[in-house]
Amino acid sequence: MKYCRTLQMTIFASLMLSCNKKSEIQANNCNADVSREISFNKEIMPLISRNCLQCHDSKNHYDGLVFEKYEQIASSAKSGELYDSVISINGYAPKMPKGGKLTDCETNLIKFWIQQGVKNN
Repeated sequence: MKYCRTLQMTIFASLMLSCNKKSEIQANNCNADVSREISFNKEIMPLISRNCLQCHDSKNHYDGLVFEKYEQIASSAKSGELYDSVISINGYAPKMPKGGKLTDCETNLIKFWIQQGVKNN
């Protein structure tokens, strides 16, 4: 009887975890794969819009940064400022975005886009 209960709980927990991961992936729709070209217009700009524009638009421009156009984002990406602000360094939480960090996939999208030359595509 105790074995059956343990088995039931294990199966239930496995199902709950697998459902959570699937819905998280579907909701985020992130595909950071270094072997394919990362699209600024389809992936990076929507990521910036969702996570950065509430503080870095032409009205707010926190720290003097505005991320409304490719040129503005590319400048921050080329200097290293964009990537450095969203990664965890030495175990410390990332500086940006305020209110929660990007997923590993989103951080990798930025990283791979920069590695691929900060293309305006």
